Amino acid sequence: MLAGFDMAAYVLGFTVGAFSERLALVSGVIAFLVGSSGLQLIW
Repeated sequence: MLAGFDMAAYVLGFTVGAFSERLALVSGVIAFLVGSSGLQLIW
């Protein structure tokens, strides 16, 4: 039971980590494109 919980926690952590890393990469690219082109985001 403990091994199954550890595996679930590992998979969940890996998924969240990969998602947050991809999100950070995408937001970083968007910020770079916006900054380099001199545009401003309008919310």
